[in-house]
Formats: sequence, C-alpha cells, structure tokens
Amino acid sequence: MDEEGIHETFVLTNIFAFFFAMPVKFIPWDAVRAFDEEKGCMVAYLDTSKVEAGGFSKALLKLGGYRFCGSFVNPVVTEEELKEFTEL
Repeated sequence: MDEEGIHETFVLTNIFAFFFAMPVKFIPWDAVRAFDEEKGCMVAYLDTSKVEAGGFSKALLKLGGYRFCGSFVNPVVTEEELKEFTEL
C-alpha cells in the first residue's frame, strides 16, 4: 500500500471446502468508491474498471469489495491509516 494504491495482492474465494487466491496486480486509490467496516475488517468498494486484474478477480472484487482482512494482515489496517492515502 502506498500513495498510488494497493500493489500485488489477492482476493480469496471459497468454493465448497476449497479456498482459492486470485491475484490482483494493482488497485489505484481512485478506483475506491467507499470504505466500510464489517466485523472488524475494513472493506473497500471498487470501480473494477480501473483495477488491473483478471476477469474472475474483478468479479470477486465487484461482488464483495477488497477486504483488508485482519487474519492475513498484522497489524490490522484501520480507517485512520486509509485516510492517509484517500479522501473518502
């Protein structure tokens, strides 16, 4: 995460009992439409037309947004930290 956006990340999906990690090359900050907090995890809702990723990754981002999940990121990303990069 830097002043340009979020680089080299992934989105997870669960199909039956299997987890799949789908790569995302770049999410620019101007693709973020809104932030929300769900169960202690920050979620960015995106304009996926500006995201550099494959079609399945974009579909997952469009449906569920990008989650700054606490189980994978330590320390947990907070709303204050996100305000450093975006005006939302």
